[in-house]
Amino acid sequence: MARKAMLFLALLAALGQGEEPAKTIVVEVPAYTATEQGGIHFLDIEGGRMLNREEGRPQVPYMYRAVEYPLGHRVRKLELKEVAKPESTGNMKLPVVRLDPFPKAPVKMAKGYYPPDQFEWEVLENTDGGQVLNLLVFPVHYLPEKELVVFFPRYEFEVHHSQTTVSIADIRTSEPTYDPGEEVELVLVLSNSGAEQEVSAEALVRRSTEAEAVADLKAVKLSLGEQDTVRLVWFTAKQEPGEYEFEASVLDSRREELDRAQTWFRLGRPQAEVTGFRADPEQFKVGDGVKLELTVRNTGTCRLSGEAVFEVMAGDSLYFRSAQAFDNLATGSSKQFSETWSTEEATEGVVYDLVAFASFEGTATLAERAGVSTNAKPVASFTFEPESVGVGQEVEFDGSGSLDPDGRIEAYLWEFGDGAEARAEDVTHAYHQPGRYTVRLTVSDSGGRSTTAEQTVVVAE
Repeated sequence: MARKAMLFLALLAALGQGEEPAKTIVVEVPAYTATEQGGIHFLDIEGGRMLNREEGRPQVPYMYRAVEYPLGHRVRKLELKEVAKPESTGNMKLPVVRLDPFPKAPVKMAKGYYPPDQFEWEVLENTDGGQVLNLLVFPVHYLPEKELVVFFPRYEFEVHHSQTTVSIADIRTSEPTYDPGEEVELVLVLSNSGAEQEVSAEALVRRSTEAEAVADLKAVKLSLGEQDTVRLVWFTAKQEPGEYEFEASVLDSRREELDRAQTWFRLGRPQAEVTGFRADPEQFKVGDGVKLELTVRNTGTCRLSGEAVFEVMAGDSLYFRSAQAFDNLATGSSKQFSETWSTEEATEGVVYDLVAFASFEGTATLAERAGVSTNAKPVASFTFEPESVGVGQEVEFDGSGSLDPDGRIEAYLWEFGDGAEARAEDVTHAYHQPGRYTVRLTVSDSGGRSTTAEQTVVVAE
């Protein structure tokens, strides 16, 4: 079946300079085409889209249009004024919608006239302060019991809108995140480019995943001149953590909406920390497993879902990665994760950097690290004398007690706690101010591994 027609969206009141925005929308729909494949009729409309949102329903084309309304104009209502006489065609078998491309069982066509409505519409706020009227027209309907296609070639809508000089110039919460039980303050900055008038501001609170409001903040009335600020408060006691939305409206004295705006905030702070990480053994034989253990604690004020991540690095190269999911980890609770790196592809003598962290809510904990190798770590050890030290007195530090079980020590680094450093096995150093100083000796072996030892030196006045 093929028919020639033309689609046009007639805006009978054009958006020209100085003219009123669209009050009437006429949609003339091109005739659909039907292509038969294996006894199934696939329908198409030039410039249309396919309705595939409900499994078990027929695939039918629909039309989508967006009409913009400039700042100062508010869409109140969309009314279907006229629909052309429908055209019906029988013996049509339409394909069924399958949301899963590989369903476990065949998807059967549901009974009943579909789609049930002629159109759907919604109004969204534009970034420039205006609005966008989104219109979905359903010109093709199907009754599977009778294999009947019903086509409507023309629609005429009336748009009810009004003009206003009042707008919400700014909307925000005083903080982006709150703890459960805290008061959430919504700040509205109202602007008026016309004469002073009586208005009221109010707001609904919704969870971001739900359409139904969880709270309705009472209206605040004011006489609005050029600009004013309104503050509304929501008491969050007994509310579940999560993402929330404020939808604020400003109304005139007849409760006609003058403007609407949204902002989002979070109830509950997602935070976590790594409380333990270990790798065993630190020295391995190629082919032996290295066990990694990570403990994550929820330190925030809401349940956490995310991943525990293990990585094995050598330089800039990633040799191994594993991510283990966790869900609804309660506040104050900890969870332990374990993984084994096989080391089958490891190279003798290379020091591998083991990294572990938890990722959640678009962020992550600080990474914990450990080094492992086929090469044993050196042992750092030192002595110093005298034990009682005065200002300006030289102290002898001896690192000869350090050793490497399977090689030799290549480097010594002394840090004396006062900013001074030295690089030798045995060194001397004098302190010029009394106090307690932490002395660190780091020794590195021929395989690139290192260990640090530290002691405290007390310098008397």
